[in-house]
Amino acid sequence: EPYIAQLRNWINEQKEPAGFDRIGEAGFVMVDHSWKKVNLRKSYAQPVIIAGGVSNRGGQAAFARVSNVTPNSFEVKVEEWACMDKRHLVEQINYLVVEAGRHELTNGKILEAGILVEVNHEWKTENFSEAFPSTPVVMAQIISNEQEGVNIRLNHSQVNTNRLSLKIQNAERGDLSKE
Repeated sequence: EPYIAQLRNWINEQKEPAGFDRIGEAGFVMVDHSWKKVNLRKSYAQPVIIAGGVSNRGGQAAFARVSNVTPNSFEVKVEEWACMDKRHLVEQINYLVVEAGRHELTNGKILEAGILVEVNHEWKTENFSEAFPSTPVVMAQIISNEQEGVNIRLNHSQVNTNRLSLKIQNAERGDLSKE
């Protein structure tokens, strides 16, 4: 519970834990349905980007979409599912950037960031590089140059100290209501 509270504060208030700047950064950007470039404070060998959730402003189902990741920038926009009008009001999107790998934070907590290349519409189980001492908090983000809107789903009942389970979610395939 204290870790979840710290993570929530970090995302909501962009308060990075002491020493975090050696492996990553956090921030926010105001963005709508148009791509917006985010320049990072430093350069990364293999940046892992997580864009925060989208509110229900405007009433349409939407998600934060990330694309064109480079060592020192990425692009983000709010994307509505294909069945919506594809225009969205301006949102504040929080983001987290971490160098890929396994890192120990100054408070002793372990943070692992990685990139999976092949995920499809079937549940895929992926092992962590090492087991965690307890079940970790898992965040995931689709990064794609595809035209079709997709999002990522985590099967939290399958997350444990050794692995996670995830798949792509797509409105046009009818995946929105499936578990």
